Amino acid sequence: MKPGARRPVATIADVATAAGVSRATVSRVMNGRSTVDPEISARVREAAAGLSYRPSNVARNLALGRTTTVAVVVPDLGNPVFQQILRGVASAAAEDGYRVLVAETAEDESQEAAIALEARLRCDALVLVSPRMPDAELARLVGEAEPLVLVNREIGAVAEGAPVAPCLVVDYADATLQVVSHLVGLGHRRVAYLAGPRASASDGQRRAGLARAQELHPDLRLEVLPAGPDIAAGHAVTPAVLAGRFTAAVAYNDLVAFGLLAGLNEAGVAVPGDISVAGFDDIDLARYATPALTTAAVPQTDLGRHAWRELHAVITEGAEPAVTARFAARLQVRASTGPLPRRPERVHLADDGRDADTAPAPAPTPTTVGSRTSGTGAGSTTDIQPTATGGPVDDSVAATARTAQDRTDQDQTEGSRAGGAGAPVWAADGDAMVLRAGPEGAPLARREPGDRVPRIHSPRPYLHPVHTLAGVALTDAGPVDHRHHYGVSIALPDVNGTSHWGGRTFLRDVGPTLLENHGTQVATALRVAPDDTATLVEDVLWSDEQGTPQLTEERRLRGKLLPDVLPDLAPDALWVLSWDSTLHASHGALEIRSPATNGRPGAGYGGLFWRLPAADRTRVLSAAGEGESAAHGSSSPWVAFTQQHAAGPATLVLAQPGVVLPWFLRSAEYPGACPALAWDAPLFVPDGGSVQIRLVAALVDAELTLDQAATVAEALR
Repeated sequence: MKPGARRPVATIADVATAAGVSRATVSRVMNGRSTVDPEISARVREAAAGLSYRPSNVARNLALGRTTTVAVVVPDLGNPVFQQILRGVASAAAEDGYRVLVAETAEDESQEAAIALEARLRCDALVLVSPRMPDAELARLVGEAEPLVLVNREIGAVAEGAPVAPCLVVDYADATLQVVSHLVGLGHRRVAYLAGPRASASDGQRRAGLARAQELHPDLRLEVLPAGPDIAAGHAVTPAVLAGRFTAAVAYNDLVAFGLLAGLNEAGVAVPGDISVAGFDDIDLARYATPALTTAAVPQTDLGRHAWRELHAVITEGAEPAVTARFAARLQVRASTGPLPRRPERVHLADDGRDADTAPAPAPTPTTVGSRTSGTGAGSTTDIQPTATGGPVDDSVAATARTAQDRTDQDQTEGSRAGGAGAPVWAADGDAMVLRAGPEGAPLARREPGDRVPRIHSPRPYLHPVHTLAGVALTDAGPVDHRHHYGVSIALPDVNGTSHWGGRTFLRDVGPTLLENHGTQVATALRVAPDDTATLVEDVLWSDEQGTPQLTEERRLRGKLLPDVLPDLAPDALWVLSWDSTLHASHGALEIRSPATNGRPGAGYGGLFWRLPAADRTRVLSAAGEGESAAHGSSSPWVAFTQQHAAGPATLVLAQPGVVLPWFLRSAEYPGACPALAWDAPLFVPDGGSVQIRLVAALVDAELTLDQAATVAEALR
């Protein structure tokens, strides 16, 4: 034989010649017939082994009039439920020597019958899973393609003597009643059902379960929202779910629930804190979702195995088809469902257990922004007038601010010119800018352009991570509790109706609502100050959701070391980051609002917001005392977060130089704070006016006491 040439395949004739028998005898031996003499049978098998002969299954099946294959037809191969049913059919069929072909109809009911008939021509029988076609067409298909078995579908009323097929169905009506009753037991009365495909019989069963639930609970408000069968459908229906102000949503299946969870997560909606979510089927990924998904568990693989047993009995034994076998679903309660929220938006409990947003407000303090001061009580306003320097402050406030600024600039110059390896330096790193403790030192802060932030989160430049000198990160970006929080950034919930905060907008008498109103902040210029490598300067253009410019911003970020502030600390235990921004109403007048000005007391957030990471332990300190309740809404000139992390202890001290605005602060729900521009009254900036935002932060590698934090804050101011 020439090298590379294929070895001739032995035929039945070759075996017959080698064994000295007829081809018919070889055929009987290979098919396991017992009519052949044992001695002759042994001789034939020995000859076949010597020639490496393998009988042709195709030829044998043609002779027997069967293929030993069955076809499984499903609407969507991407659905894990159908995958598990297919696995059950395949494993059970293999035990009986059958193989499985697979056909997908891609949820196209108009092609379903044709695809099923074509598959039937290539095999001995069909398993038709969740067919979408009408009853009359399905009845015709059963007559043309039998034997077959139906999964998740029953045949409607048929004429006497018409072909029938085994039907295996899940009791989705009862499953739906279980899910809804679970939600009702948790106190929910406003429930949305995210419907599946229009032609899905199991979707019809779910709707029947909803009707039964409505009868049992007359005070229940159920609403059906068109969705679909997959993750994309659940994600797409998120705005409708939020707009409906539902406290719970039941998805057509787990995939739709996953899409909804993703959409809610992007919008900053807590599950189950704001809304509960449940699905159907209990696919493998359901328990690993965030949060783990409550669902009605269906015996998917068992459905497939049972389908094969029914079909095999009809194929091989001529058994009469069973009419219908019903399978029960079992409620699997997990973390995605919880008690009814106390009100449409979350009640915020401070670290002492008090409802911080309804706690007694501090005494009104004069507005310290603008050329005309007014009280900060409800209904007051602040008019911002341009000054000679473009700032919003009057002469006395300006003098205070200039003194603080001069001191900061002097300290900064000394720090940046110290020449030591630890002097902070800004340098480019790809499209980001990084502040390092010296040219080759460890990174202290990273400035991201924000162009990869999802639009629903209001894209903007931000700092993250920001580290202590020892490397403890004191920022968080995109956390699970509020995906639209990004490290340190200027985030305003309402600028002329545009959200530069991200997520939902709080509407008076409605509550948090997802709107298509997310603006963008884009740097139009970015540079390191030529005379100070520790200072980063950028110009930022703020635009509304239509891309129309709203305002311009001048921003300066400075880093410096601050040794010898606390004798008990090491000299390299503390560094300072200052942020100075001026917002210019260069494209028309501005009205800056917050959820508090729109009707949610205490939720006056919006400004230069610093989001910290979660920690093993977090304490809040301020001039008003210790604890979140003391700091939130106060006019303390500074606040501090002390934290214990796995990487070590750390403290963040935030100080407002000069003008002091009320603090919006959280620590129990999540750690974060900002001086609030519109604490309890809108902030108006006339065309051509400006408003200044200033914050100085000290990052310390220690858990400071109240007195130590006050000492550091005084050094910052």
